[in-house]
Amino acid sequence: MTSSTGTVLDPGVDPVDPAAVLAALVDGLATTEATIIRLQALKEAHLAVAQRLAEDLAAADGASGVRGESAELASRSVAAELAAVLHMSDRVVQGRMVRAAELMTRFPATMQAFTNARINAAHVRLIQDAGARLDSDEVRAEFEQAAVAACEGETPHRAKRVVERVAERLAPRSLTERHREAQEKRTVWREELPDGQKMLGLIHAAAVIDGIYDRLTQQARMVQVANTAAVKDATAGRTP
Repeated sequence: MTSSTGTVLDPGVDPVDPAAVLAALVDGLATTEATIIRLQALKEAHLAVAQRLAEDLAAADGASGVRGESAELASRSVAAELAAVLHMSDRVVQGRMVRAAELMTRFPATMQAFTNARINAAHVRLIQDAGARLDSDEVRAEFEQAAVAACEGETPHRAKRVVERVAERLAPRSLTERHREAQEKRTVWREELPDGQKMLGLIHAAAVIDGIYDRLTQQARMVQVANTAAVKDATAGRTP
């Protein structure tokens, strides 16, 4: 076997340095990941612009109808156009638009770090969720500075505790007050799915959701065990 220069190579020796290959892989993946993150940030910026467009359309149409209805119709109209491109439901896109607009206006430092690929989309969700309770721009700016620093170079799971502690320290209201307000936002919804299926969604207290999930899991396991036993009985010719 010869190389491109005509040098004879020993077929029993690998001419590739594994350490060099690994270094190239790490560098390539780092570049790819940073590019993906920047594109995700650009996508959020597009969704934020879509939300602003919907608000402008609603404002222009406000004189001809109820303000709330105009805003909803405009938002759904814009979301429907984007849904065809994103392959998502209109409702999901509406939620993404609102969240993206909030990210751009209320969390500019987080968006900047996202755009620069210093943090990823999971970090952004963590910061945005934890900081949602902070109403003051000054307080939010202080929170963002600490939260972004905690997320940089760390996984979202490990950064979560630090970020939530910072938000808790800066929160203007107690946990009890926020819990009471959150209870007022409990809701149930359903969404159409293909193949004759529907999705049922529920927002409730954590203990209630955990209880429902555990109960459904136990029932599902009981059904699986019963079905397995029935199949065995049928195979063996026994009557269940």
